Amino acid sequence: MGLMSASTTNDEDLFGRSVAASPDALMQQLPDDELIFLNLRTESYFALESTGACMYRALIESPTIEKAHERLTSEFDAAPEQLRNDLLVLVHRLVDQGLLELSG
Repeated sequence: MGLMSASTTNDEDLFGRSVAASPDALMQQLPDDELIFLNLRTESYFALESTGACMYRALIESPTIEKAHERLTSEFDAAPEQLRNDLLVLVHRLVDQGLLELSG
């Protein structure tokens, strides 16, 4: 059960997988609910505004991306398909930035 890049799998398979924070990343929450990340390996910064930060927390706290989607669907007044697309875009970006790791 190795870790993979989000780009090595299709989005249908991705939904059944879990994510974890990368050990190469530091994260700090700002007072306005934004999250700032520093990838220690690449020395690059990445920021998420409050909605993205909420999505990130759901991803980290849920057993699968699908369960994070279910949680977010109940929390946000958004079309489930749009929320699904936004969540997948976020997962791809965070994996590509070295801030999340996929497993499962």
